[in-house]
Amino acid sequence: MEPTDFEIHGQWPSVDGEVLDALLCQEYHYGGVLADPANVIYFRVSSVWYRLTLDCGVILWHVAKAGPETLVVHEIKAEYKIIDLGRKCSVVGSEIKAIEPIPIQRGVGVSMSFSDGRKIIFRNQDDVTTYET
Repeated sequence: MEPTDFEIHGQWPSVDGEVLDALLCQEYHYGGVLADPANVIYFRVSSVWYRLTLDCGVILWHVAKAGPETLVVHEIKAEYKIIDLGRKCSVVGSEIKAIEPIPIQRGVGVSMSFSDGRKIIFRNQDDVTTYET
């Protein structure tokens, strides 16, 4: 996959200049081991929840009815834990400058930058989504 080969599904949110109310990550654990640090990303702006999923070169956007909840699926030894990434990275209450796609090798990424210069980058490579600040 070339670094520019990605697809966007769903409506890209128009939230530039808005204040971030919440930013949550759904971690995926299998057999007690963290397998995907940012399986799904949720953020809330102006009382609207947005759901972002990065998967094998595809950026998927949805408007969610609510934020995520921890889920345990015993039959497949899976657990989906919710991490408050907004508080962890001290970005709750910050103004969003831009949310932009990032083409990368073997995957896709999304950058969320803030007016104070901070940035969180989500990357999906080889079917695992990670984040960095």
